[in-house]
Amino acid sequence: MTVRALWIPFEVADLDAATRHYTELLNLSIVDEWEREGERGVVLRVADGAFVELVEPVTGTPPALAFQLASESDVDESHAAWPAGAETPHRFPRGHYGFTAPGPAGADVLVWSEK
Repeated sequence: MTVRALWIPFEVADLDAATRHYTELLNLSIVDEWEREGERGVVLRVADGAFVELVEPVTGTPPALAFQLASESDVDESHAAWPAGAETPHRFPRGHYGFTAPGPAGADVLVWSEK
């Protein structure tokens, strides 16, 4: 199993202001953005394999960390090894495949793959 990237998702009340903050003050680059019914978001590259995902509106339920794996089979392998409480892997609305599960620190984590 190969971890390709670490994603840190944040919900923000003002996506445009948050994006400007990180792109202007820290020089992060936008690598993806989307808009769909009731949601807008942007992905900022922090470093090789490290991303911050900003999503509007605030719902209060984002996972604390998201681990991008190399393939769907890696997701299934991780799910099989995960302790109790992990949801069944499935396709999320934006197309990625994965699952959310309780993390060791109490906050949920997302394990997923784009392929």
